[in-house]
Amino acid sequence: FRSVTFITGIFDQRVLFTSLFLILFIYSLLKLRKNRIAIFGAAWFLCGLIPVFFLLGIYPWLKRAMMAESWLYLSCLGIFVLFAMIKEKLGEAGKVLFLIVVAASAYLTYQANAYWQDNITVYKNTLKYPSESNPVRKNLIREYLRQGMHADAFIELKKFARDYPESSERYLLQGDYYSAIGAFSAAQASYKAALIINRYNLEAQEKLKD
Repeated sequence: FRSVTFITGIFDQRVLFTSLFLILFIYSLLKLRKNRIAIFGAAWFLCGLIPVFFLLGIYPWLKRAMMAESWLYLSCLGIFVLFAMIKEKLGEAGKVLFLIVVAASAYLTYQANAYWQDNITVYKNTLKYPSESNPVRKNLIREYLRQGMHADAFIELKKFARDYPESSERYLLQGDYYSAIGAFSAAQASYKAALIINRYNLEAQEKLKD
């Protein structure tokens, strides 16, 4: 769950970078137009990106474009094909290049394991990316409450209330917090507030019954 700001002008450095990439990419294809493997790899890469363009507006209220590494899994097959072709053409130098890429990838994979130690680590790491109005914060609050870390939950709850002041989810989480610390009257009031905003909030209805 990551995001990037929208491009609002032609002088944005990302426009320059993307334009240079496309020029080099097209030039390379023209030079290799008789190489079927190169054309196949490039076409696979571009076709694999098509579904990504339909996912960019999935969270419009953040006013940012969403992005995720997993969206490139399909496209990367084309890159691997191109890389394998280049490796074969370079001969012995290609084998050295292959070993360097594998070693670098293995190191990055090992390093990334630290982000997946437990739920709290995953959520806190995710919150580093779209720093404002990230709905993943509610997962972190619930995990803190589940582990009895009430002070940490309260800190994150204040941030969630700042980002979503009029959402039923805010009052639902607030009710969960009060319930966890034994303030049941305050919890009941919070669940009722959630239902005032969204009377179809089934979770708040069930917790009021409890």
